[in-house]
Amino acid sequence: MNTFMNKSFYIIIFFIFLINTEKNIYAKDMTGDNQENDTVFINIQPRTPFFIYKKNDSKPSDGVAYHLLKKILNSANVKYEFNNIPLVRTLVLMKENKTKVCYPNALMIKSRLSYVFYSKPYFKDKRTSILLRKDDNRFTEYKTFSEILKNKNLRILLKIGYAYGNYIEETLNKTKKYITGSVKSDKPDEIILSSNDNYEMLNEIIEKNGDYMLISRYEAEYLFKENPKYKNSLTIKDVDDLNYNEKRYLMCSKIVGQETINKINHQIKKIANFD
Repeated sequence: MNTFMNKSFYIIIFFIFLINTEKNIYAKDMTGDNQENDTVFINIQPRTPFFIYKKNDSKPSDGVAYHLLKKILNSANVKYEFNNIPLVRTLVLMKENKTKVCYPNALMIKSRLSYVFYSKPYFKDKRTSILLRKDDNRFTEYKTFSEILKNKNLRILLKIGYAYGNYIEETLNKTKKYITGSVKSDKPDEIILSSNDNYEMLNEIIEKNGDYMLISRYEAEYLFKENPKYKNSLTIKDVDDLNYNEKRYLMCSKIVGQETINKINHQIKKIANFD
């Protein structure tokens, strides 16, 4: 009991520290009289190959989406600053709508439209695939994601706070009674939640902390090429009901303003339009 209470105490202290740190980060730009000139904070944690951080850096410096987004925001004359802030906390800030904050690797999620603005899609990803261990033969018979979900012996690893798109969200809710992006504790045992980055989540599958996870094929192919360990231990399975390419959006708190979103959309159409 004492061990549990000690752990709980340190977790509470950590979140108090995190919240206070973020308040200090944002405070300097929340005091200005002209809100239209305030900095837009781009909150993104390391997500190779989209947003890449060098070791010990607090902001991204590389990545296919990073360079594209910088070009778009610079062309739109938007004042911005990258921050390494978890998506769960960023969603809280968006709902509070007191800070100009955006998440740059978003999928279009209907349930979030009430409290965020979405830009036009600025990056076209590859399809979402199933990532699993090479020696796990239990997936061979399945042709769809929805079929896999019905097997309660197969544990899916999901990232806390992350949403995987409308179809996956609806399928998880229908089959598992679980809402994608939720951090609630009353989830079924076959759903494993992780706060790790994509590298560590792949390691979790290798170490059998989960049996499979959802991943962009673009992302998986890059990680396999970068680290032979992943290519030797893991494999990608394409399924029939996830046969579409995802589009990535800039998702922002509504205080960012429609005018700013319009300026960004204008540059997206000029620089990254793929429709």
